[in-house]
Amino acid sequence: MKNKMFTAEKISYTILFVVFALSVVLRLVATSGSSVIPGIGSMYYPLQVRCLLERGSLGYPDMPLVFRLEALVAKLLILFTSLPVDVAIVAACRWVSAVVPSLIVLPVFFLARSVSGRTFPPFYLAVILALSVLNPSVLVLFAIDFDKNAIGMLFVYLTLYYVWEYVRSGRTRHIRLAALSVLLTLFTHFGCFTALFAFLILLALTSGVYHARRLRSWFMASKIRLVVGLYLLIALVLLPVAIKLFDPQRYDHLARYIGAPLDFFRNSLFLEMVKGKFSWDWPNMLYLVVINSFSVGSVIAWFRLRKRLGNAESAFFLSLVLWFVLLSNPFINTAIYRRLLFISLIPMSVVIIFVLHYFRKPVKVTLSVILSLLLLLTVVTSGVRKTFISPEENTELQQVRRHITRPSTTIVLAQHRLEFWTSWTLRMKSGQLSGLKPEEYANYSQVLYLVQKSNAPYQEPLPAGAARIYEGKYFELYRLR
Repeated sequence: MKNKMFTAEKISYTILFVVFALSVVLRLVATSGSSVIPGIGSMYYPLQVRCLLERGSLGYPDMPLVFRLEALVAKLLILFTSLPVDVAIVAACRWVSAVVPSLIVLPVFFLARSVSGRTFPPFYLAVILALSVLNPSVLVLFAIDFDKNAIGMLFVYLTLYYVWEYVRSGRTRHIRLAALSVLLTLFTHFGCFTALFAFLILLALTSGVYHARRLRSWFMASKIRLVVGLYLLIALVLLPVAIKLFDPQRYDHLARYIGAPLDFFRNSLFLEMVKGKFSWDWPNMLYLVVINSFSVGSVIAWFRLRKRLGNAESAFFLSLVLWFVLLSNPFINTAIYRRLLFISLIPMSVVIIFVLHYFRKPVKVTLSVILSLLLLLTVVTSGVRKTFISPEENTELQQVRRHITRPSTTIVLAQHRLEFWTSWTLRMKSGQLSGLKPEEYANYSQVLYLVQKSNAPYQEPLPAGAARIYEGKYFELYRLR
């Protein structure tokens, strides 16, 4: 019996290592085609890290955890290798983006074993681990452009694991670890934190319904519980303060939706489809259909499993299902929906853990085969990604600085995302045309606007009186002041 258990343990940990290693390799391959990181806004991360290393603060307000981690790795590379500073920074961002999000397999692995009593069959374990890191969100979308999103998902999974462990065992140390994971999510990515916060609210409501009779007496039975409850209330009040401090722009967005909650449902994806304004390509459309199909299936799964779970476990599972439906439904604002749809992979994968453990074999085999085919399609269609600017454009952009006088007191404006490349390459302050008011021009000796010819249709209209001071094969530079 011990030999069989040892073999099963060994197989499980081998699967864990293989999926983790595959995720790291595929994420490194995605960024291997250039000396700069591919993607639309990918240079945002090296730029923020360089600002941290050179002046001790971020260049743009944002949640700081990922940038500080990347800065630490960059500092180690600078100290212990002969890499130039900029090359070390880009390498650090690449490795953090490849390794840290791949760690998602760890909380998913232990959550699956906890739900199943450490008896998760190897094939199903491989499927669920692959789903957590080789899905279109983490492997494709978040492999090059969105380090914060992917690492934020890691901490969301970690929170779910510790919450489940508390639900299952009642040990208070898991609550402390869950609270720490929530804070790590907050200081990593605002969107992931907002989604996680929605789950915690749903869990509190469903638990209150399941334990309504015992909840008040449970709190009053111990002063420690009252103190813990008070601390949680204080933390809840302080969270908006932290968001305001580190990311005031997103705080303003949050405040706007809290003040006008109906805006959350305006211009929904469903209404766009009804009006014929739906413009997603087929991969995104397939993703939408798959996610919403699983969302409907999760509701069915809860009705099938609710009597097989205890009250606490049932409340946890119901909260997951409601959270999944909330994140994946097409009746919310399109701009928000595009972001939440990818985060919905988190509740989906945890719901599937329960399904693969509790449902009968025909359902489990069918589900696993479908997921395997979808994941295989994702892996084979991934690969080396293109950069936002070509190597030739990057070379020309490096020469543009020669045509700029007084660079230390000049700001170069550009279209969204290009401003990060501009600031990184020219080593100058940069921003968007719409982000700088004309009355603020006087704060700079020069205000310039860079036009990328390959993206000319997406440029903001040039202001009246703009004077061209440089024209190359790929870029034009205008003086606005």
